[in-house]
Amino acid sequence: MTMRTGLLSIALLALACGGRADDTSPGSTPATTSPESSSGADTKVDPEALNLGLVVPLTGPDQKLGERIRDASMLAAEQLNAFGGLRGKRVKIVVRDDASDPSTSRRRILELAGEGVVVGIGPATSRAALASLDLFRAGKVVYVSPSATARELDDADADAKRTSFTPTVLFRTRASDRVLGTAVAQWASAVLDGPTPLRRCISIGTVRETEPSAMSIAEATKLRFTLLSLRTEPDVDISRDTPVSVLRDAVTAVVQRAMKEKTCVLVAASAPIAAAYARFLSQAVEVAALPPAQLTVVAAGTTAADLVREARGTMDPETRYLPVAGWTVLAVDRGSTVERAAFESAWGSKFPATVSDEIAASAYDATLLLAGATARAFTPTDTGVIASELGAMSRGRSRVTAAGLTDLVARFQANEDVNYDGASGPIDFSFAGRVANDVVAWQLDVEGALHGDGRYTAAELGDE
Repeated sequence: MTMRTGLLSIALLALACGGRADDTSPGSTPATTSPESSSGADTKVDPEALNLGLVVPLTGPDQKLGERIRDASMLAAEQLNAFGGLRGKRVKIVVRDDASDPSTSRRRILELAGEGVVVGIGPATSRAALASLDLFRAGKVVYVSPSATARELDDADADAKRTSFTPTVLFRTRASDRVLGTAVAQWASAVLDGPTPLRRCISIGTVRETEPSAMSIAEATKLRFTLLSLRTEPDVDISRDTPVSVLRDAVTAVVQRAMKEKTCVLVAASAPIAAAYARFLSQAVEVAALPPAQLTVVAAGTTAADLVREARGTMDPETRYLPVAGWTVLAVDRGSTVERAAFESAWGSKFPATVSDEIAASAYDATLLLAGATARAFTPTDTGVIASELGAMSRGRSRVTAAGLTDLVARFQANEDVNYDGASGPIDFSFAGRVANDVVAWQLDVEGALHGDGRYTAAELGDE
């Protein structure tokens, strides 16, 4: 962490009563100590193995994102190999560092294709995915990204009406920012029952973390509000380096506006940044004695569970209630918690010094699905067949889960069509390669318990 007095990053550590000594920044993941990680991972293709490429940033500003994806993919491959691999072949992750550079990411994908590896995990960022989109659309390679979510990737598919799974898309195991933004707008603009039906929000302000996904969610929400002829307020951009004085001014402005009229705020941010904002906002609300009905806060870009966990970490011992109490979080339906619990247990055993997150769970699912699809295709190079198998593994009739790996591997081997529910939630690919799942609204009470506050289906969000 850059030590700059008065920055939000320092405030986060202070609010956590000393914080965690191994943190380098809010939301950071300490370096892992797995054998694969310490050796830099293997970059060589094994002609006797089922090779999956992995093109992620292991150096540069996106390094920690790349490390999480790499470690999750390695974990999935290790578990598959514990069953003897797939079709008698060991699953191998062939890692290439794109150095957090989109053009390098594209070059690494082409390098792997030149070595006979046309299937892979990545790219890690939306910028890198857009730089290689022509390769995916040409059907040269089949990649599954666990973390590229920009709505521009959706827009790039708008010219094609697809009725089957083809290799001309980038498959993604995380919901797109457009879908989350649409769900936020639908929730916020809903007409509530009552003697005089009124919209939940007639205007919305946005607090955006200055990273592409959060900003894309905010833009998608504002676009929908504009289409509904509803007001949008000026954006407030925050990051780990936001001075505390700026943050205090921002929350003060929100509270002052709420004192005059009912106010809605979207916090589009990762859990650590959203939790830090919540702490300052709750303090300002308490000082002003603002009636709860005057301020509605909705969060996207994190899960309710992750936000609650981070918010607990920022609480002083004498704090009476959770800073995010009353907030509503919109997130993709994760389905059964059994799958996530099984993944977190495996992650904790492998990487005891770290905590798993949504990106890691998404990368784990992406690896299992791509390995299974490649094995089922009986060919590591026919992108058309592999893409078709990916679809068959997400929309079949037989439900299988990441928690039941024995059953999952057996069905992979038997070429059965399955409906995969993973650590990150149900994986149902649309024909455009996006994960088409429901979005659920969760309201948080003072104890941090979750209460359902609405569900928006993939069909309602235009993502089937």
